[in-house]
Amino acid sequence: MQKRIVFGALSAVLAVFLGAGGTGFAQVEVTECRQVVPRGQTGVLMADLECPTEADGYYGYCILTPEVPCDTSDDCPSGDLGCSPPTGVTLDDRATLDLNGHTISGGSFGVWVFRGRIRGPGQIVAGDQGYVSARVLFGKRLEISDVTVDGGNSGIYNGGSGRLYATNVTANNALEIGISTGTLKGSNITANGNGVAGINAWRVRDSTNITANFNGGGSWGGGDGIYAVRTIVATHVETKGNTGRGVGVYGTARLTGLVSMNNGGPGFESQGHVMLLDSTLSGNDTSGGGIDILSRRQPRSTNTTCSRSERIICEPGSWGCSRTGESWGVCSLD
Repeated sequence: MQKRIVFGALSAVLAVFLGAGGTGFAQVEVTECRQVVPRGQTGVLMADLECPTEADGYYGYCILTPEVPCDTSDDCPSGDLGCSPPTGVTLDDRATLDLNGHTISGGSFGVWVFRGRIRGPGQIVAGDQGYVSARVLFGKRLEISDVTVDGGNSGIYNGGSGRLYATNVTANNALEIGISTGTLKGSNITANGNGVAGINAWRVRDSTNITANFNGGGSWGGGDGIYAVRTIVATHVETKGNTGRGVGVYGTARLTGLVSMNNGGPGFESQGHVMLLDSTLSGNDTSGGGIDILSRRQPRSTNTTCSRSERIICEPGSWGCSRTGESWGVCSLD
């Protein structure tokens, strides 16, 4: 009898805690622009939002205290970093936004994230800048799934130290970079038609099904499909028709199933160790010597087809390298 009483009491407590919705996380209905989803809670978008921009004389929230609205930094508490640009929806620390099949458009930032997650299905369409942004200084982690980001200055941006976990995500048609982050990990990621680059990251880790086509052509130059500073490890990667390189990496790379074709620069370029498996590179470096693989170290390849390779010489610690005209003997026309 005593065990039954204890169990019944626990059940009652759990019922109160979980509530009718069956979840321990509070949900907030998001119905208007400039709304903040509180720390640790889930905001559910109830309808499409079309939000004003900075050009409309509309500003945002204090960066460290997003519950405080502001028009200028003078409106923010002492010690805050200032007033954010106008934002469609702001997520406080570890909050979640469920787009619930709807679209957020306008605002300089479609969604401004401290550290949290955005889940779809849904879209975020450009306003002034069109960012989905985790804060540069403090936004260490952003999880995003089943979301399309279109247009704007940049698509998804969470700073050089941030970690981005992306699943079924598209970031197309930005004036600059589709996806910019410290560490990228995920699957089914598309970044096409962006003005400077498709994906720019410190490292790309354990990712699969990445497409970065037709990037470049903007006034800022560039044009890489994918660029990673430290390393890139990925499977099933497609880079076609970019004005710059298909894939560029300053450090090391291990790519399985890379298809890199008809890019203005080399199909693949690296200063570090290279491993290409089950890959196809052709028709690249259209403004140069038709180089598919450009590297400082001897590339290691298995079941990989390419037309030409070339060795480069790089000064220690330098970003700049010189072409030698010497091939690695790994491609059909070397």
